[in-house]
Amino acid sequence: MRLPLGFLSAFLAIGLALCISAKADAHESASASPEGGEPLVLVCRLSGGDLPVSGLEYLSELVQQEVTRTESLVVVKDLATCARPNSAAVTARAAGAHKVITGRVALLGDLYLVELALVDADLGLTERREEVEFIGELRDLRVPVRTAAQRLLGTGGRTSLSESFIHISSSPPGAKVLLNGLLEGRAPIRLRVAPGDHRIEAIIPGHAIWQQDVNVKRNETLSLNAAMVEAAQTAYREADGRSVLLTFSVPYAVAFSWGALYMGKVSSER
Repeated sequence: MRLPLGFLSAFLAIGLALCISAKADAHESASASPEGGEPLVLVCRLSGGDLPVSGLEYLSELVQQEVTRTESLVVVKDLATCARPNSAAVTARAAGAHKVITGRVALLGDLYLVELALVDADLGLTERREEVEFIGELRDLRVPVRTAAQRLLGTGGRTSLSESFIHISSSPPGAKVLLNGLLEGRAPIRLRVAPGDHRIEAIIPGHAIWQQDVNVKRNETLSLNAAMVEAAQTAYREADGRSVLLTFSVPYAVAFSWGALYMGKVSSER
């Protein structure tokens, strides 16, 4: 018995739909935990030329352990090697993961720097980024790595390291802020600093440079407000019958200069 062509077409369409649905279900089950729902997170091996491979492997496993301590994420068992940060999302998708964590560890003299980023594997966009700096003696790199991981995941790490900060605002806002002669950004800004003496400068065109020397204690957050004073003021005076345009760097210099011009004019008339 020959089946109608329409019946065969409908049968094939239903079979194709069931096949696609089965593949989608398989992909979802591979990307979620057995309990259901929690997204998978792939952890890339941390990079850092200042540390041996075995040390980086161990620190990367610490990041994995921090993911397992969360209640909303499931970690992929194996670490991944991400050649470039922009390839991490591709590597994560290939492993069936929804998110991927990348990072690096650097040593600069007595400065320890740990950077971690949480990337959405589907969109290829960075969701969160965390940076931990420690200045001084530190004999155990596990502390800043775990601190950065917990801050990235929102599970802790806020008070695990001794850190000092300077918070600078300005009136008017938007002043360029220099810390010890180096431009850091625009106010308002929060800067992580080593305990000790620092020089803060704030600069806005048309205003006098604001400057202050401060001493920051360990675990202290020092708040400063740079009250900017208009600097460029113009005055017209006559000296010996000629118009003179004067520009002053500080406001009180106007009165002083006017007085000097007046005394000079009186002396010339004599």
